[in-house]
Amino acid sequence: MAFSAGDLTHEVLARSHHYHHTYHSSHGSSSGTIQWWEWLILLVGAGALIWGLVKKFAG
Repeated sequence: MAFSAGDLTHEVLARSHHYHHTYHSSHGSSSGTIQWWEWLILLVGAGALIWGLVKKFAG
């Protein structure tokens, strides 16, 4: 299975948008803070994006 930073970034953005849309529409009484696993997903996505850029411009 090939790994692509662009695919992962798109997946993270799509899930993030979907999560926030459903979160705000169904859980209006919560504080809206980001959970630890969401930070993990964002960090992995950012790392994959940076890694992809480094590989693209380094070689």
